Amino acid sequence: MKQMNGFTLVDNGIGRAAIVAMGAGRALEAIEAMKAGEPGEAGGAGGARSAVNAAALANEHVRSSAELLVYYIQLATGAELPILAEGDIPNARAEYDAIIFVGLGSLLFDGVQDSLNSMNDEGFVIQTQDKAILIAGNSSWGTMHGVCEFLEQYVGVRWLMPGPDGEDVPASPTLWIPHIELRQQPAFMSRTFSPLKFADNMNGPLHYEWALRNRLPYRFNAHHNMSVLFSPEKYGETHPEFYPMREGKRYIPPVEINYEWQPDFSNPATVQAAIETIVQYFDGNPQQSCYSLGINDSSGYCEEDPDHPHYTSKLNSKGFVDMSDIYYKWVNQVAEGVLQVHPDKWFGLLAYENVIDPPSFPLHPRVVPVITKDRMTWIDPDVAAGDQLRLQEWQKTAASTGWYDYIYGSPYMVPRMYLHQMADNYRYAQQNKVSVQYAELYPNWGEGPKPWVTAKLLWDPNADVDALVSEWLERAVGVQAAPYLAAYYSHWEHFWTKRIQDSTWFQEGKNLIYLLFPDAKYLELISEEEMTESKELLEAALAHAGTHKQQIRAQMLLNAFEYYESCVLSYPKTIAPITDASTALSLLQHGAITRKVELAQKRLQLAEALDNDPILKHPLSIQRFASYGFIWSGWNPSLFWRLKDYISENEHHQAGEQSGGLVFEKVKELARAADTNTLANKSADKMVEFSQVLLNAVAKSAPLWQYDANSQGHITIASNVPSINPAAFFVNNENHPGEGHCLVIHPVSLQTGLLAGRAAYYSPPGTSKGTAEMALHGLNAEGEAVFKTRSAKKQLAATAGDWSSLELFEDVSALASLTSLPNLASVTQIQVLIKVSSLAEDTVLSLGDIGLYQAALQ
Repeated sequence: MKQMNGFTLVDNGIGRAAIVAMGAGRALEAIEAMKAGEPGEAGGAGGARSAVNAAALANEHVRSSAELLVYYIQLATGAELPILAEGDIPNARAEYDAIIFVGLGSLLFDGVQDSLNSMNDEGFVIQTQDKAILIAGNSSWGTMHGVCEFLEQYVGVRWLMPGPDGEDVPASPTLWIPHIELRQQPAFMSRTFSPLKFADNMNGPLHYEWALRNRLPYRFNAHHNMSVLFSPEKYGETHPEFYPMREGKRYIPPVEINYEWQPDFSNPATVQAAIETIVQYFDGNPQQSCYSLGINDSSGYCEEDPDHPHYTSKLNSKGFVDMSDIYYKWVNQVAEGVLQVHPDKWFGLLAYENVIDPPSFPLHPRVVPVITKDRMTWIDPDVAAGDQLRLQEWQKTAASTGWYDYIYGSPYMVPRMYLHQMADNYRYAQQNKVSVQYAELYPNWGEGPKPWVTAKLLWDPNADVDALVSEWLERAVGVQAAPYLAAYYSHWEHFWTKRIQDSTWFQEGKNLIYLLFPDAKYLELISEEEMTESKELLEAALAHAGTHKQQIRAQMLLNAFEYYESCVLSYPKTIAPITDASTALSLLQHGAITRKVELAQKRLQLAEALDNDPILKHPLSIQRFASYGFIWSGWNPSLFWRLKDYISENEHHQAGEQSGGLVFEKVKELARAADTNTLANKSADKMVEFSQVLLNAVAKSAPLWQYDANSQGHITIASNVPSINPAAFFVNNENHPGEGHCLVIHPVSLQTGLLAGRAAYYSPPGTSKGTAEMALHGLNAEGEAVFKTRSAKKQLAATAGDWSSLELFEDVSALASLTSLPNLASVTQIQVLIKVSSLAEDTVLSLGDIGLYQAALQ
C-alpha cells in the first residue's frame, strides 16, 4: 500500500469531503435508480461541506453500502455526509473539498479497471487521487467489502459481535485519510457461516448484518437439495419411480421430510427431470451463478436396496455404502445438460457420507465438491494426514474443491477454542487451492474472539492469529482487561487442542465426519476448580473493563459463562468403583447429591434465558437435542449404582440381619428421616427418597419390575436381533419404532419421583464395535409416551470380556414435565428397551439381570 500526504474528510466534527460508497445488507440482484440526496451542512456552520455520491448504475446493495459509510462516519465523528447522485458531481467538485466514489461507475481512476480485472469478483480497490477516493469492486459484494475495509482501517470500526453493543467505533472529531492505493481480494471464492447466511436466520437479522460486515456473504450453494429438486409435491404422484423402495413398497416421503431419502440416481428419467428444473430456474434467475446438486442429509439411496438393479454393498473410506460412482455419473449428466443452455453456470454439492470419496472418473469442471469434515480433529496428525490424502485424491478428479466444516459454537457447553489449529488448516487450504469455505458455526458468543478471528482468517489465512486475538480482546473489553480474557480463552484452547486428545470422547469421534457434539461426555474432563478459576478471570476482566460498551461486553461474556458453569457442575459424571467407606460417605454428605439437582434446574432456567437473548442465544439449544440426553436432572446414575455396588459387595448382610457397615447404616438413617419430621426443605425430602430407592435396589425388594437371569436365563442379541424367552418377554415396538428392542411392556403402578433402572450385559472377548443403551418409556393407556429416559451409551469394545451394565436414575416427575403429556398418573405401563447398534454379525451380546426400583410404596 502506497501512502503519501493525506487530507481531512472531517475536521472537528465538520464534514470536509464527499464520499462515493457501498456497504452491506441488500439483495445483490435488486437494481434501482439512485435518488439524489440533498447536500447540506454537516457538523455545524463555518466549515467546508461534505457529500457522498453513489454511482448512477449502482443497485440497492450499493445504496445501502453508501448509507453504511455515512452512518459509521457520523457515529465516529458527528458529521453527517449526504449521498449524491452521479449527475451532481460537477457541482459537488466545486462545493465540497473531497468526494468518495463508491462502486463501478463512469468515473474510474486510471488503472483501476485493469486491477479489478485481475481479481476475483469479491476483490476491491481503494484508491485516492488528488482529493477524491474511489472504493470499487468487481461486484457489489466486492464494493461492500471495500467499504467495510475503509471503515475498519481508516475510521477504526470493528464489528466484534452482533448488535450495537458488539460494535466498537472510536470517537474522533477529525477524520484524516492518507493517500492510498489498496488492492484486496479474499483467499477463498466463497466464505459462509451457517446459519448466518440469510436475514431471517434462527439467530436473527443482527447476526446476518454481523456476517456481511465481516465479509461472509452467502454466494455459493452446495447444500442438501434433492428434496427441493425432486419435491414430492411435484413428482410424488406423477413419477413415484423417482423415489426409493422400502420394505417392498414405494416410499413417497412426506413434504416435510428432507432427509434419509434420495432420488433414484440410476434412473435416466431423473437426469432429464433435473435438467429441466434447473434450466427453468436459471431462466427465471439469470443473476444466479450456482445451483446445488447436494444430496439430502443422511442415507436412503435407492441403490442400497438388494432388489435394485444397480444394488451395491461396497463400503467407502468412512464405512458407508459407496455411492460415489452412481451419484457422480448422474451429476455429470445433469451438469452437461444444463450447461448446453446456460454455459456460464456452476454446480455445488456435498462430498458427504456415502459420496465422500471421489468417483473413479473425472468430475465435470463446472462442479465443485465441498468435502465435509470437522477439522478441529486435525490436532491429531494421523487424522489430518488421512483427510489431506482424501483432498489430494479429489484434486485428481475435480477441477476445484471446497471445504465444509463444523466449527460449532452451540451446542457445545464450554468455549470450543482452537484458533491456532484453524489458522493452520486455512493456510493448508489456500496452499492447496481450495476455493469454497462453508462452516456450520451456529454461534455461541461466549466463545468471544472465535467467530471474528475465523472470519478474518477466511479472508486472509496468512494473517497473524495472535495479533487478531489480541486486537479483538483489547477492542472488546479494553487494554487493562484484555490479559484476563486472554488467559481465559487460552485455557479453553489448551483444553480443546491438548487435553481432549486422549479422551474417549475424542477418540470415538475423531475419524467421523463431525465430532460427537450431541454427546456431552467431554464435560467429564472438566473440574470444578478450573470453572472457579475461569469465573475469576472473567470477573477480573469485568472489573478492569474500560468504556461503558466494553463493560457491557465483559458482562455478556460472564453471562454466557454462567450457563457453561451450570452445565459442568450439574453434569452427571462417571463415578469410579468405590473401594472404601470414607469415599462412599463423602458422596452421601449433606447437600452433595441434591446440589447437582439444583444446579441442573438452574441450567434449564439459564438455557431459557439464553433462548430469549438476541445475541447470546444458542441456535442449537439443549431443548433441540433433548433426545440425545442434553437435558439432565442432576441425578447421577453412576453415583447411585456405585453406592449400591459398594454396599452390596462390602456391607449388606444376608436377609434377616438388622445391621450392616457404616455406609449401609448411613443410608438407612437417611431413609428414616421422613419419620422423624426433620425435613427442612425439598432437597432433604429428595435425599430421603434417594436413600429409600437405594435400599430397595440393594435388597432387590419391591421392584417396579425385574428380570432374574439366574432363574429365567440370559437374553441374547445377535446381529442386532434379540432371541428371548417368550414366557418372559414379548417384542412389540410399533408405537416407537427405531428406538430399540422392546423387551417388555409391563403394567405398573408408577409413583411420582425417583426411578432407578439397570440392565447387566456381557460383550464377549474380541468385540470390536457396537453400542448398547437402555431406555424406559412411561406409556399411557393409548400407548403414548408420557416420559422417556435413557442410559448413557456404552461402547461394547470397551467392556469386551467383562460383565457391565446400562444404568438409569431419574426423577420421572421432572421428565414428564418436559413432554406435552405431563400427567404421570396416566402412566399404566413401563416399556423397557435395549438399543444395540452396529453390532458385528458374529458377535452375540448377552443380557443378565434387569431391575427397576422406586422408593417404598406409600
